Amino acid sequence: MAQISQTLTYSDIKTTEIYVNTPNVVDLSTYEKFEKRLDEARQAK
Repeated sequence: MAQISQTLTYSDIKTTEIYVNTPNVVDLSTYEKFEKRLDEARQAK
């Protein structure tokens, strides 16, 4: 979340959380699903 805030024009993590609408920490299964989807997308290119 901090990295997203730094690239935006305001660098406020609380504001970023509102825009992104997601908790700062996700459980491992959510990350694993995201990582799997990224790999699938990369292989499709």
